[in-house]
Amino acid sequence: MMSVVLIFFCKRYISRYTEISARYCLDSMNSELFDIDQKLIRKEITEDEAKNQKQQVATKINYYSALDSSAQVLEKTITAFILLFIVFTVGGVSIGIVEFHQPLREAMNQYIVLSSGYLVVFLIPLFIVCLSLRIKK
Repeated sequence: MMSVVLIFFCKRYISRYTEISARYCLDSMNSELFDIDQKLIRKEITEDEAKNQKQQVATKINYYSALDSSAQVLEKTITAFILLFIVFTVGGVSIGIVEFHQPLREAMNQYIVLSSGYLVVFLIPLFIVCLSLRIKK
């Protein structure tokens, strides 16, 4: 149950939030660059100050571009974990039935719990990454 909650939390909430915030911030960067150019034209700032401000904006652009890409990678990773869980469960149940001659119910009880344990081991670091993406700088 905890695995399912972590999967849905990571997939729905964090990845979408990160993607939206990254795109929103990237859209606002153009206006920041335009404002810097306008201040330079009006002689409110020097060329060195404008250059420094543009470098700061470029750093933000790189950060939010990476954040947007990481949200997409995160979503694909969660999908891969779901597929691995299904493969582990089906493989474990089939091995339990064929090799250990367990009844279907007993094999399912045993190998679903084991597969869930593996999933939790992989999901805890993923959950920490999701939370770190959620925290603003």
